Amino acid sequence: MKYVWIGLTIFAAFGLGKRVIFWAVMSYIFSWAALIAVLLLPANKKRVEERQNKLEEFTKEATEKALVEKEFKNINTVEDLFKQLENK
Repeated sequence: MKYVWIGLTIFAAFGLGKRVIFWAVMSYIFSWAALIAVLLLPANKKRVEERQNKLEEFTKEATEKALVEKEFKNINTVEDLFKQLENK
């Protein structure tokens, strides 16, 4: 059960813009009390915005990469590209 509290505390700390490792250690030591403490403290809005921007950039890059790989999956030569373009 201790690992559940640690996981919840880490998740809450990350979402509220707090130091994740610090709160993980606090949760290991104080169990559920650290979760309550992290939830009662005000969020660090600047850090939350930074983390949201990083996540948006990461997901955008990952999505674009997946779409490019899917689109050009069967294209090995220029002739393959022209064949695909003729079908559209």
